[in-house]
Amino acid sequence: MRRAVRLASVSTAVALTLSIQPSATAVEETPIAAASSGVDTTTGRAEAPDLASARLAAALRGKRVEALSERTETSSTWANPNGTLTTETASGPFRVKEGGEWKQLDTTLVDIGERLEPEVALADVELSDGGAEDFAAVTRGTQTFGLAWSTSKSLPTPRVEGDTAVYHDVVPDGDLHVTALPQGFTESLILHERPTEPVELRLPITLKGLSLEKERSGHLRLEDSKGALVASAPAPRMWGMGTEPKSGDPTHSMEIETSIEQGAGRAVLVLKPSMEFLTDPDVVYPVNIDPTTTLAASTDTWVATNYPDSQRGSTELKAGTYDGGTTKARSYVKFDVSKYAGKQILDTEFRLHSYWSSSCATTGSGVAVRRITENWDPSAVTWGVQPATTADGAVVSKAAYGFSSACPANFMRWDVDAIVQAWASGQPNHGLQVRAVDEADSLSWRRFRSANYVDGSQGPTEPTLVVTYNTKPNLASPVSPADALVTADTTPTLTGQATDPDGDSVRLTFEVWNADATAKVTSGVSAFVPSGKPGTWTAGALAPGAYKWRIAVYDGKLWNGGWSVWRTLTVDTSVPAAPAVSSSTYPADGLWHGGAGTPGSFTITDPQGKAVTAEYTLDGGAPSTVALTAGKATVTLTPSVDGTHVLSARVKNVAGTWSDPAEYTFRSGRITGILSPAFINQIAETHFSDLLHPEEEQVEPEDRPIDTEYPEVDDTPAGYQEQIDPEVVETEESVLAAGVVELPGTAGQEIVGTSADGTTQTAVTMPAGAAATAGLSETGVIVYPNTQTDADTLAIRTSQNAVETFHLLRSASAAKSYAYSLQLRPGQTATQGAGNVIIVSDELGNLTFITAPIARDAKGVEIPVQLTLSGTEVTASLAPAAGQELAYPVLMDPGFGYGSATPSERSYCFWNPIDCTAAYDAANKAFKLAQDWYPDSTLFQGTGDSFRHCYWNARMEIRLSTTDAYEFATRHESTSSGVDKQMDLKNNAIGREIGRKRTGQNSAGTRARDDCRSAQRNGKLWIIKSGRLVRSDQ
Repeated sequence: MRRAVRLASVSTAVALTLSIQPSATAVEETPIAAASSGVDTTTGRAEAPDLASARLAAALRGKRVEALSERTETSSTWANPNGTLTTETASGPFRVKEGGEWKQLDTTLVDIGERLEPEVALADVELSDGGAEDFAAVTRGTQTFGLAWSTSKSLPTPRVEGDTAVYHDVVPDGDLHVTALPQGFTESLILHERPTEPVELRLPITLKGLSLEKERSGHLRLEDSKGALVASAPAPRMWGMGTEPKSGDPTHSMEIETSIEQGAGRAVLVLKPSMEFLTDPDVVYPVNIDPTTTLAASTDTWVATNYPDSQRGSTELKAGTYDGGTTKARSYVKFDVSKYAGKQILDTEFRLHSYWSSSCATTGSGVAVRRITENWDPSAVTWGVQPATTADGAVVSKAAYGFSSACPANFMRWDVDAIVQAWASGQPNHGLQVRAVDEADSLSWRRFRSANYVDGSQGPTEPTLVVTYNTKPNLASPVSPADALVTADTTPTLTGQATDPDGDSVRLTFEVWNADATAKVTSGVSAFVPSGKPGTWTAGALAPGAYKWRIAVYDGKLWNGGWSVWRTLTVDTSVPAAPAVSSSTYPADGLWHGGAGTPGSFTITDPQGKAVTAEYTLDGGAPSTVALTAGKATVTLTPSVDGTHVLSARVKNVAGTWSDPAEYTFRSGRITGILSPAFINQIAETHFSDLLHPEEEQVEPEDRPIDTEYPEVDDTPAGYQEQIDPEVVETEESVLAAGVVELPGTAGQEIVGTSADGTTQTAVTMPAGAAATAGLSETGVIVYPNTQTDADTLAIRTSQNAVETFHLLRSASAAKSYAYSLQLRPGQTATQGAGNVIIVSDELGNLTFITAPIARDAKGVEIPVQLTLSGTEVTASLAPAAGQELAYPVLMDPGFGYGSATPSERSYCFWNPIDCTAAYDAANKAFKLAQDWYPDSTLFQGTGDSFRHCYWNARMEIRLSTTDAYEFATRHESTSSGVDKQMDLKNNAIGREIGRKRTGQNSAGTRARDDCRSAQRNGKLWIIKSGRLVRSDQ
């Protein structure tokens, strides 16, 4: 289960973390208190006018928010709480812009007088309200296509049924049904009785800017004046009542003989249904004669051995076989993926609404989705001539929906990450093929809704591609020192820069290797810096010798994935030493002085007193020189902007030899009073970037040898007595469900945590202060500026159900105590526990931990924080040691986390609260990684679930004692039973043994992660299939 809790430690300041443990039912979206966003009352979807406001709203509310500026006819784009974007694209239009507003398509017919029109359509569609004119016509721009019933006979006034007009008795015992579509219409003649004479339909055609042709395949093809395809329809067909139980196709059907006659005034579409078919006693009436027509140019189509030509324009798609391969079908779908060019694809879902399957069984070969690798014409594709595909990235779903009430109609879903990434990386987009894995497997038959299907009662059933993506930062570049530099400095400062296409700030990771790049010597990271601005890192002491160094870049969500070019560096203590630089106006003490426009004096000194000239440059600008007197010179420089500045200087002796450059870093700016959110963010990032953005290593998982053993060791502590609690049944939905923590749009209001079933677990009122409006910084930090005197409130979102808040204290005038009011619900109690921890609990097993971490000042010095509980008020106060001086700014606050616990866990957590928060923290990390690496469908009783339990226990074993790791893991299973409990306990034990092997090693957590991943892949863990425990490679 997902949990998000932070553990206070002696080396970092831990912020207020709010997280919600999910329950099984999803909660409806609700609006947030942000003026720039709202909720569409018709759809319940949160929305904002543009991407910037959508990103802020998503960060505050913990749910995705649609950016209205990104809407198109076929797609919607959402900003996610973690800063990524998700776009859902349908294979056909589902909305249209009218009067500057987007409207959902609605083909319900409305009477406008002489004609009937759909409520909202993509084209101008008109149906007859009775009379002698065309019974239906569709116009887009200058192009019109219409059909009349007869040149001599008027139609009766129709009966309107939603999107369909029914004209009774247009032929003996026959009604004409005309249905409005978003881009056209479809018509069919329903014969209720067997005719005694031949039936011939002669439908006069209205054409403007178009011509109608019949292809040899029987297709009807509409072309413009240049011969370009505008739309097409499959060959007209007819069928009787009754369907095949396996295929769902009509028991009796037949293609209709069709021709186009060119008359003196207008062309006529002639349909001659076979009298042999119409008089066949096996054909059950009524019979549907269906010459489907539409002005749509959707690319959805399907072909089959019994329908060999393209069925473009069909309301369905088909795949698989129902009769052992005698009849086979394949479908073709294409989406607009231009938005993803050059993007990093994080997650995808291709879905088709399956309304028919040959069985509910999921044991067959399944239905595969493959990437098409060559161009194809949706109208010309046939069973005999199909485009080529590749197995690269192909994915299979064995889900079965639509056979019976045991497996009712639903979406089949495919994770097509590799396919979409191929398109994003430059492979041509020719669309997707949907086919059975084994086309002789009768369990593979599926029928799906196409983009042409319209039925308001079904909801959106269009083929849809959902893509979550981010633009990765561009490759980093080294800036200084120059390549092949020889320096006397044994702790050189390395500088690089990188740009991010989204404008996100970036963090640089530096690596220093030996001269032949066979061994890494040291590494470190810069603070987050604006896109395109330099980031620096100072290496630890390097021994004299030759080195190589390089840089990678991370934008807070994604790594570029590559490294910069190498630069070489030689440490040689015999070259002239770099000068010393000092300033009383702008001392290099890491604190803030002066400000933009305030000049400062800087003294450059040769430590040997023999240099005659100095060269200096500020922030990489043009160099200047100055003569030295007695090895010293003073220059005046004026920072043009507030922020961190670097003065670089080197000196030259009388022999003309330049010294190694010295870099003097100082900060300009007044950090008291009312400040802009951007400058507040810069202050916070300058000093506390590692706390706001905990480092994520760019370490690819390593596979272990396939024969590596991962024993399941009985590590039950002596005297342990298992507690059995009332059973709680987990499901795939309950495992994936997540609650929500919402931040307010203005400071001083409630932070509200809501469980997934809509029950509010805990609300916390933020400390009193100015009602500052939240803003989202370029580094992804939510800033409530100037909430108290010389103090600001910051927040970051770590997941949908977890946020962290901080207080940035900018001077001694800032308050040292901050009170949070707990809005306890009935049944909730708050208690002061051991280890300076407050626990809020309820009878449902929900726990809230409030811990007192160590705050940190601008010089990295830790400051104790005291936590007190008085009634429902929790106060966190700085508690510096006697005589301890604080270097401002200071970042502080309590740690605050939610989790769900079994009764057995709760009793243990009360006496071990700090260890309990560590256990939940390990659970969060394991769940998040399992979500990243495994499909959601495997996170319950599958491979993702096995990895998650293994990795969670390994992390606990590394961080806690063996007894505590065992206690938490086993007590967590106190409400489960049967094979599900056996699976978890087995994987838990294997994980703890892996943790014991890795404890004390460098990168123990990363090594344990790779062990658990390899154990899963090599079949050493356990999963459940068909109710049985099996190895994890099955």
